[in-house]
Amino acid sequence: NTESAGQASELSDPSESIKPVEEVHASAFPLGISYTTPPHNQELAERALSQVQRSPSKITGNKYSIGGDFWDIKGSDAITVDKTLLCKAFHDLESQTTALYLPRRFGKTFALSMIQSFFCVPVIKDVSVPKGGLIDHDAARRKRFELFNDSSLLENEPDFFDEHFCKYPVVRINFQTVVGVSEMRFYQSLTKCIVKAARLLLPTLKVTTNDASAVSEVVDLHEHIKHLTSSSFFMNDSLDSCCRAPMVLISNLLNTLWCVYRRRIIMLVDECDLPYISAMHQEWSDNAQNTYTKLLTVIFKNNPNLYKGFMVGIHLVDLCGADSGLNNLEHVSLVTTPPLNELLSQQSNSLSEYFGYTTDEVSILADKVMEASPGVNTLGKTCILNMAKKWYDGYAIGGIPGRYNPFGTSHFFKKLRETKSVDMAAQPYWGKSARPSVIYKLAVDNYIIMGNLASRVMHEFDTDCLSPSIVVCRDTLLEAGGMLSQKISNFSDGNDRHTQEYIELSSASYPDVNHHTVSMGELITCLLFGGYLTMDAEGGIRIPNGELRRQWEELRQPT
Repeated sequence: NTESAGQASELSDPSESIKPVEEVHASAFPLGISYTTPPHNQELAERALSQVQRSPSKITGNKYSIGGDFWDIKGSDAITVDKTLLCKAFHDLESQTTALYLPRRFGKTFALSMIQSFFCVPVIKDVSVPKGGLIDHDAARRKRFELFNDSSLLENEPDFFDEHFCKYPVVRINFQTVVGVSEMRFYQSLTKCIVKAARLLLPTLKVTTNDASAVSEVVDLHEHIKHLTSSSFFMNDSLDSCCRAPMVLISNLLNTLWCVYRRRIIMLVDECDLPYISAMHQEWSDNAQNTYTKLLTVIFKNNPNLYKGFMVGIHLVDLCGADSGLNNLEHVSLVTTPPLNELLSQQSNSLSEYFGYTTDEVSILADKVMEASPGVNTLGKTCILNMAKKWYDGYAIGGIPGRYNPFGTSHFFKKLRETKSVDMAAQPYWGKSARPSVIYKLAVDNYIIMGNLASRVMHEFDTDCLSPSIVVCRDTLLEAGGMLSQKISNFSDGNDRHTQEYIELSSASYPDVNHHTVSMGELITCLLFGGYLTMDAEGGIRIPNGELRRQWEELRQPT
């Protein structure tokens, strides 16, 4: 289950320009290695994957319900690929705060809701509270336990489960609605996102304790929120007051949580890149972006009661300046792909193994749909897996290849159950769910370089090219403040039929087009983070799969 999205549009047949994958049994790809991975890396990749995969995949539920929070999905008997071990992986990371960058519809929001559901102290949503009484923490904890009673986390890590289940105040902020139409509106919308998170916590805070000082703090927070949502604040307050409002509110919220619970706090931030990008291209962008960076510093650095922090977004943006205090973030993204020999020594609790679907998980999903719909059995499992692989496989997350897009894959099996036809079920659901304005604006503004890039990668995808003409420098890795890279000149290998162009990735995944012309490296960096491209084990740039091949038709001639 992944993030919610709009309904897919009408059915259409798979593109004739996509060359079919050779009909082979799924066991030919036992660990999800993409068919585009160079053959000489197959054995090394399999060894790497065997070390990072902890346990057999577990899939629960019987109904198809795509989209929603962990809380709602688990309560509806929806089919769910169990990723609950992510809770321990997140907790055990050496870095206190981690930033995860993945394309949209890759389960980031769902993951945050799962982490929140596991760690968060009992809330009023768990159990009813009598008028004038306090929340029954034991009863609430037992009710919340129902969400995890069949989970891999409880089964494999029972001691960790008992120690950390329902033990921490959790604040979850989503910056999806931040707008950049004016500087004043930017600060106001930033504040509204924090207000929304605080309002969700207020009912529980009011029924958690009778301690006089704590009750006083809760009352003050309530009055503060009332002021920030009043017409007088938005109509009469100065620009400077609106600029300071989000920092003041988050500080008040964190102080109140500490007074009520006397426990360290887990901070979760969704869409962490959107405020920065929404202010881009504006005359006041420097002020707005600095304010947002200061807000994150209040949350993740100048917060003495922070236990763990987690930010998720799509694009890596410059939030790690020397003065920001955020230059010690641990980054996880599609483009952090060290050579596979380095992957062999990678810690098994890397967050990247809990995003996207593996081949094993897709195989189990195929079994479930075949059991539930007898008419699908006549298609044969090999046929189903081959089509799923051609359309939705091909990503590498954190250096681990062979990951399926979970949104498209889930829709594929849902539609397969309804239509009993792999051709009708294989659709570009990811592309139909939304049209990312930041990507298409970049394509329109740079249509010449985008058109050239599109022609190259589409031709190589259609011809099953094993040696892409564009290669990212292998020393390129995410580090504090951005990426480090070694610039290598273009060269022609006598054993190849074409020249390979070595590209240097940029330090931010969404370029500032106001100050310079976009380079090929900046464009590729943006498309890698956006999910339109992926990187193979050798650093070769490729279109991930048939679903994204459709999207490139639009990018080549954007409107």
